[in-house]
Amino acid sequence: MKSLQEQYKLLLDDRKYFTSYKEKFIHYLLEELPQNLKEDRYVTSLVNKIYDLSFNFENEKTVLNELYTTLYRSLEKNINIKPALSKAYLKFLKDYIDHIIDTNKNIIYIKAFITVIEEYVHTIDKAHLDYIEKLKKEIDEVKNKQRQEEIKTILTLLRNYKKHKQKLEIITYYKELAIICKGSIKDVSVHTITLDISTCLKKPFRKDKYVYMKIGHPSKVLKGKIREINPFEGILILDEFQLTDLPQEKRKCIRVRLNKKPKTIIKYGGTFIEGIIDDISVNGVGLYIEDKKNINVGDEIELKIPLPKNNLILRGKVVHIISKGPLSKVGIQFENLSQKDESILGEFITDKQFEILKEIRE
Repeated sequence: MKSLQEQYKLLLDDRKYFTSYKEKFIHYLLEELPQNLKEDRYVTSLVNKIYDLSFNFENEKTVLNELYTTLYRSLEKNINIKPALSKAYLKFLKDYIDHIIDTNKNIIYIKAFITVIEEYVHTIDKAHLDYIEKLKKEIDEVKNKQRQEEIKTILTLLRNYKKHKQKLEIITYYKELAIICKGSIKDVSVHTITLDISTCLKKPFRKDKYVYMKIGHPSKVLKGKIREINPFEGILILDEFQLTDLPQEKRKCIRVRLNKKPKTIIKYGGTFIEGIIDDISVNGVGLYIEDKKNINVGDEIELKIPLPKNNLILRGKVVHIISKGPLSKVGIQFENLSQKDESILGEFITDKQFEILKEIRE
């Protein structure tokens, strides 16, 4: 394969054509840009420079390095002309092919032009990828700095609790039901927290589950993952801790997970789908389906909720669909729930809460 410099030498035979085409190329490029960029003096200068670099056919290393630097600096100024530039190159290629045909020149000119354009596109892509990589590194640095500040805040709050031997509120979730108890801090390090939960019910605490602690932060709770648990001594060792919102506080209503998963039927359009109810609140329901067919987020549906005393037929909207292996978890938010249906659901959920609490104490 010939070098780029050899392609340049060949294309220099058409120097007059490339000189005369400049205005047309700039027009092609500018018409692809948003209006605010079309009128920007920097952009106009940038487009002129790119054309001169691309089609003066000077030293290939100088051209590619300059093209890379020019595109990279434009990105630093928050100006992205890559899509417009790519389209302008393609339009130029089409026009150049017509020119070669009209002047009865050898096809090798077209091949040379294609090689040059491909090299330019590759250089532009590299400038973009390098710039994106730089942004990612900067974002990671900011995140790491924020994480270090967060850890510093967490350690200060926790050590204060330990120093004053204060009890703290510990929250975990068992079948979606919030379980709250009081515990104390035995040890604190940069990577782990050791809690004394000897006065708490132990059943809700399981390895790899998350617990939440209110540690005096004005708006957040501390989330930690259970790395080790000694139920006999009432000791939890947590890691992966971070400040976060309390999960159930994001929801308007208390949700419970059901031991016995009742079957249900979803109707949307003229389609019926069987499902299994996993969790429920007076605001919505989470259920599993085997074949989601054409069901999508935002679909209006009707579904049957089988309860011990009543079978409710409720309307709702699909708010999320999450793949779970061969199944899909579908979240449905109830709509236009009547006061009667809300009361029936509320009574059912309250009964389930008592059942879960009884299960925990057994």
